[in-house]
Amino acid sequence: MTEPEAVAIVERMKRVWSRWKPTGEEIQQWVKLLKGVSNYRAGNEAVDRLWQESRFACPAPKEFREILNAGSGAGRGNEDPNEKHGASGVWIECIEAPEDNPFRLGWHMEMIYGMDARVPENRTAILDHAETARRKHEDLYGGCWVVVQQATAYDMMQRKSALWAKHRPMEPGAKGEAT
Repeated sequence: MTEPEAVAIVERMKRVWSRWKPTGEEIQQWVKLLKGVSNYRAGNEAVDRLWQESRFACPAPKEFREILNAGSGAGRGNEDPNEKHGASGVWIECIEAPEDNPFRLGWHMEMIYGMDARVPENRTAILDHAETARRKHEDLYGGCWVVVQQATAYDMMQRKSALWAKHRPMEPGAKGEAT
């Protein structure tokens, strides 16, 4: 978004939140934030959502960023919808709680990638990140933490094929059939 477009959105925000009287510094910060948005339409849509969902009498930058990051059509605008964001299917979990904190048993933290960091296609990279997080959690909280990985569709297909091969009915005349 260009600076004049960002300024126009800030002017619109002043009209929408009529009690809001921003200082020059606030305006500069909003313009800076808006210039990071990909296009004018996305910025206006985010302002609309902020006005509808806001709990405050003036626009809040934190809420505005959350709306942008939610990918609600307002976000960065020109993103490829086929790119993967978010959950990776890998997490770390506490399987043995430290003696001083037994309530940590069962805690888990999923490896989530935000809008700026795409989920790596290489599963090894995700597992490396999880292993680093696991070591840090063991150092910080104690206990025993493990890396857990959700089965992929390919894994499930392989398991299903193996089960089918193991339990399929034998054809007539095949070895092992009772006669």
